[in-house]
Amino acid sequence: MGLVLAGGANGGRRREAAPAAPLNTLPRNLPPSAAALPAAATAVVYVATRDVLSRLKVLSIATRSIAAGNLDDAISITKHDEVGRLAESFEDMRARLKSFYGDLQQRTSERASLLSISEILSQPTALTDFSTALKHVAERTLEITKTNYGAGLLFEEGTLFLVVNLGLYRNRKTRVAVRGDGAISTLAAQTGKPVMTEDLRKDVRFPGGDRRLKADVHGFLSVPILRDEDVVGVFNVASVQARVFSPEDVRLLEGVARQISTALENTRLQKEVQQKEQIRGELLRDMFSIQEEERK
Repeated sequence: MGLVLAGGANGGRRREAAPAAPLNTLPRNLPPSAAALPAAATAVVYVATRDVLSRLKVLSIATRSIAAGNLDDAISITKHDEVGRLAESFEDMRARLKSFYGDLQQRTSERASLLSISEILSQPTALTDFSTALKHVAERTLEITKTNYGAGLLFEEGTLFLVVNLGLYRNRKTRVAVRGDGAISTLAAQTGKPVMTEDLRKDVRFPGGDRRLKADVHGFLSVPILRDEDVVGVFNVASVQARVFSPEDVRLLEGVARQISTALENTRLQKEVQQKEQIRGELLRDMFSIQEEERK
């Protein structure tokens, strides 16, 4: 009985020790590549994490730069993963903000320019000497638009008369009638819309250009001066080089033309008031004269 128990005990020990042998030999049986897998996985995770953190840091710096007002530096997009899509969104936001900010600056500059012109035309002397006021407006407009020549023409009895000439027309005198079809000013007056050309000397709409203009006139922009729906004149700027006038240039010159139209209307109303005052004074003098005759 004791042997059986002992044998059983020995057998039990052998059965318990049998599974331990393969476990002890397992690391020695694995290939080297399998043993290196955990280290490789750790390295991949480390590199990927470091790359993501590096790009997030760059994106964070870029967003702080945008918040500080720097809208010129584009955000680089190296990959199209989640971080890359986030960078694309920030880059789109930066581009839109830059566009809006540029437009706001342009509009602010236009308003400031129109305000300076309005101040010229609102001077009391503008009511009594409109030609001089228009000359100052033309000079200021040339500075703003960075053009070389300018002119203001007004309608009288169906004919455009040159009121202000800043080197644009060969004839330096004012009050010169500008007649004839085919001229760029005439086209602006007829259509009631701005007319522009990059190079007047090459534009097929104006063969040979306008012979009344200086020979070195190339870029040309003419806008109508409107009173309600009626064209009362045109305002021109021109450059000695070929030039593409931008929508902002056209919008600015249209604003100047509106200011001129308002000043013209104020001048007309002022003349009407003066005429009525003159008539009133004459009537009062006649009335006093009649009363004096009656007393006599």
